[in-house]
Amino acid sequence: MQLLLRSCERTFTVTLENDAHVSDLKAAVEDVEFIPASDLSLSVGSKALTTGLLSSLVGEDEVIAVN
Repeated sequence: MQLLLRSCERTFTVTLENDAHVSDLKAAVEDVEFIPASDLSLSVGSKALTTGLLSSLVGEDEVIAVN
């Protein structure tokens, strides 16, 4: 699954397995943005992404905000 993310500085994509969890996404963002996963806050619209399976939390065309 390819995910579109927007940080304060840029927009980028991350590719993960279809069964990836929020923790997997945080680890991938840490590799790209060099922000510790424990300090990341991810959200889609007004919904915070804290735990769970990404495929059930994020729609196909949604942009994930990295805060």
